[in-house]
Amino acid sequence: MAQIIVISILFLAAAVGAFLFALSAVGALQIARQRREGVLQYFVYAIFLSGAATILASGRNFNADDFAAEASGGFVASWIVRIVSVFTMVACADQVIRYFARSPKIEALRAVLLFTFVMYWITNLVIPAFFATHPTPYAMPWTYSLFLGVGVLCLYGRPAMNAVLVARNAIVFICAASLLLIPIIPGKVLDLTYAQGYLPGIPRLAGLAPHAIMLGSLAAMGVLCLMTWPFERTWANRSAWTVVVLVLILAQAKSAWISSAFSIPLLLAYQQREKKFGPKGLMAAKAVYVLPVMALILGLVLFAVYLTMAGGIDRIDHYLSTKAGAQILTLTGRDRIWNVAIEEWKKAPIFGYGYSLFSVDFRNLINMPFATHAHSQYLDSLARTGALGATFMCLHFLALVWAGFRLARATRGLSAVLVIGIVVAGITDLTVSLNGINIVNSAVYILWAVVAAGLYKESSPKTEPAVAEAAANRGGRQGGLQMAGR
Repeated sequence: MAQIIVISILFLAAAVGAFLFALSAVGALQIARQRREGVLQYFVYAIFLSGAATILASGRNFNADDFAAEASGGFVASWIVRIVSVFTMVACADQVIRYFARSPKIEALRAVLLFTFVMYWITNLVIPAFFATHPTPYAMPWTYSLFLGVGVLCLYGRPAMNAVLVARNAIVFICAASLLLIPIIPGKVLDLTYAQGYLPGIPRLAGLAPHAIMLGSLAAMGVLCLMTWPFERTWANRSAWTVVVLVLILAQAKSAWISSAFSIPLLLAYQQREKKFGPKGLMAAKAVYVLPVMALILGLVLFAVYLTMAGGIDRIDHYLSTKAGAQILTLTGRDRIWNVAIEEWKKAPIFGYGYSLFSVDFRNLINMPFATHAHSQYLDSLARTGALGATFMCLHFLALVWAGFRLARATRGLSAVLVIGIVVAGITDLTVSLNGINIVNSAVYILWAVVAAGLYKESSPKTEPAVAEAAANRGGRQGGLQMAGR
């Protein structure tokens, strides 16, 4: 009798799930048809919502003795993720149809980005699934990333600009929500026992992100977005700045701090160049390119003087012999993970180990339980997918670099700064993953949207962002996710 009840409940749950899937797909399609500009421009809201729901429904508790680093969401959160995935796929398909219905022609830069991305997806997921030394059955979530990449790169017109403003709004919202939840559920969003940061006695904020480093990266991107396209209302802009800067500090993500230390001055320099000298001014070129080089040379000279005349060599040698110094020399243990990735690539140089590299079984085998990836975008792709997959991954990155710098003027420098951050961060961390759509890949999603906006702004240089700002804010209010915008 009990078995019959359990089976009946399972069948009922499956039926309800199928109904919700169908309902979300039909609903997304109807909404997209009713809106003249489609709904893909709001995709960042959906992705952040699913990420936040996963964290809220998970059993994560930083201050518990049995804290699990990979806590996952419950039943409700998993279904929110599925519905958001279906909604995003339908919205992306609608956007692609809209783009090619508008004109069968496609810009050369957009075509290169689309081609390299699709080949990146094929060589990093599909081909290794069949030809790697450890084949992995094809998983449905892999399809989501293909739809999202193609759909966002096909954004055109005001929706492209709206997507950037929506991303800015979503970042401010998730940072604000993370702060508001501190007194409500401190164990889920705040690590009170953290003692490895540079702020003694200050707990580490992870908020509604999977990790504090991720939240810090989002806050850093929020700063760049606010520098580029601030809110129109002064009080809203000041509030947003306060939120993202406070989160950037409390997240205590050293990588985000270092990234901000380089990206913020670079973006300021570019914007000042455009403001004072124009895009072709000789003085602008000197200010942006010559002065930073001269400053670097001066810094190297001062460092050399310190080493030779102020006892710097002995002090550095003593520091490197300490535990903290050893962490720097090994990049917090990444050298061991990199060696594992390189050795696995040598065993299968063409097609790689397969997607299951650094799975739970593999981590137990190499005695590295926390090494969920190779801690390098380039080595991870090389080891999992071989030379073939790594080549097309690098080609897509090169296309993004080209687009980022080519569209720097149209995006007020944001595309160039974001692409530099993603490429450099890829040296020591995983910046892009194609196994699904989630908040972890926010940087590349936002970069795609910025590039699409840049293509639109380049073709329509007189268009002001005010109309797009209003549309993005209206969409945020309708979705219940708008941080004070106008």
